[in-house]
Amino acid sequence: MEKAFLIAIFAILPFKSVIGAPSPIDLITQNSRQISQSRSPLFGDNYGAQVLSPSEMTDTLSFQTALALSTTNNPQLQAALYTIRLTQAESIQQSMSPNPELDIEVENFAGTGEFGGLGALESVISIGQQIEISGKRWKRIEAADYRTNLAIWDYRVKELEIYSAVTECYIQLIAAQNEIYMTEEILSLAENFRTNVEKRVSAGKLSPSALSRAEVEVMRTNMELKRTKRILEEKRIHMAALFGENKLSFSVISGELVSARPLPPVEKLTGLLENNPKLARWATERAYRNSILKLANASRIMDPIISAGFKNIQDTGDIAFSVGVSIPLPVFNRNEGSILKATESITQSNWEESSVRTQLQSELESAYILLIQLEDEILGYEKKLIPESELAYDIVSKDYTQGKFGFLEVLDAERMLFDIKHYYLDLLLEYNLAIAYVEILINEKLSGSYN
Repeated sequence: MEKAFLIAIFAILPFKSVIGAPSPIDLITQNSRQISQSRSPLFGDNYGAQVLSPSEMTDTLSFQTALALSTTNNPQLQAALYTIRLTQAESIQQSMSPNPELDIEVENFAGTGEFGGLGALESVISIGQQIEISGKRWKRIEAADYRTNLAIWDYRVKELEIYSAVTECYIQLIAAQNEIYMTEEILSLAENFRTNVEKRVSAGKLSPSALSRAEVEVMRTNMELKRTKRILEEKRIHMAALFGENKLSFSVISGELVSARPLPPVEKLTGLLENNPKLARWATERAYRNSILKLANASRIMDPIISAGFKNIQDTGDIAFSVGVSIPLPVFNRNEGSILKATESITQSNWEESSVRTQLQSELESAYILLIQLEDEILGYEKKLIPESELAYDIVSKDYTQGKFGFLEVLDAERMLFDIKHYYLDLLLEYNLAIAYVEILINEKLSGSYN
C-alpha cells in the first residue's frame, strides 16, 4: 500500500511532455541568430548579401563588406550577443515552479523497553508543495522577459558603437588614401620641376643652389608621402582589429568623401533622436523597473506550503493519512526594503532618461553647428581657392620656363597648391566624420554617402 501511495503522489505532480519539442538551448540559439541578423537601418538593405569571411575578401574593401565583417566577427558584439543568451536562460529558470519536498520521518526505535530495536518503529511519509500566490511566478517571468529585452537594447547600442568605429575608421582610410594620391601628384610635379631645374643648371641659366633646393622639395614631399602611407597602414590595422583579425589583405578602399550638401532642419533631426537605442531603450527600462516593483509587492504575501502524507501505526497495523498547511508569518520581514528600492529606482529612471536625452540633443546641436561652418569653408575652397591656386601654379610654371618668374615663385606656388589641397582634404574628412556622427545619433542615413 505504501508503494501504491507513493506512485499516486508522484503521478499527480505537474509535468510537461517534451517529446518532439525544441530544447531551451535550441530556442535560445534560434532567437540569438534572429537578433544578430536584424540590423539598424544604417546598415542598408543589402547588408546580408555581403561576404562575411576575412579570407574571402578581395583586394578592394567596400563599406558594406567592412560592416558585415565587423558585425560578424567583432569580439565585443559577439560577447553582447551572449549576454542576451544569458538573460534568456535566466528567463527559463525564472519560469520554473518550486520543487515539491519529500519528508520522511521515522520514530519509536532504538529506545528502551518496548521501544528497543525496530519492533515499535513507526514511519511518517509526506510530500509538500509551495503554492506561489499573488502571481509571483508570472511577475518573475515578466521581469525576466524585460531583462532580456534590455539586453537586446544593449546589443543594439553596442552594434551602433561598432558601426560608429567602423565608419570613422573607413572614412579615415578613404582620406588617407586620397592624401596619398594627392601627395603622389605633388611629388610628380616636384620631380618634373627638379628635372627642369637640372636642365637649366646644366645650361648655366641657374646656379647649382637652385637644384639643391629642388632636390630638398622632392625629398620633403617623399617624406610626406611615407608619413601618409604609415597613417594608412595604422588605420588598416585598426580596421582589422574591428574585424577580430590581426591583419587584412585589402589594399584599396572603395568610395569617396562627400562634399558639402544641404542638411535637414535641426528640428527634424532632433525628432529622429528617438530612433537612437540609447534613448529608445528607456521605455523598456521603465517597464522592467515597474515589473520589479510588482514582484516586490507580491513578495510581501507569504506562500503557503501544503503537505499530504500518511503514517503507519505499529500497534494496530493501521495507516492514517494526514494533511497540513505551513504559512510563514511576516513578522520581521515584510519586504519593505525591496519595495522602497524598486520605487526609488523608477524615479531614478526618469532622471536617467532625461540625462541621456539632454546629452544626445546637445551632441546633435554641436555637430549640426560644426557641419554648417564646415559647409561654408568647403564651398569656399571648391569654388574659389582650389581653382585659383591651380590656375596660379599653371601660370607661374609656364612663365618660369619663359623666364618671367624666378625659381622661388614656382616653389611658392607649388607649396600653396599643396597646402590648399591638403587643408581641403582635412575639411572633407572632418565634414564626413560629422555627417557620420549625426547619422549615428539619429540611427538613420542622411541623403548622399561617402560609400
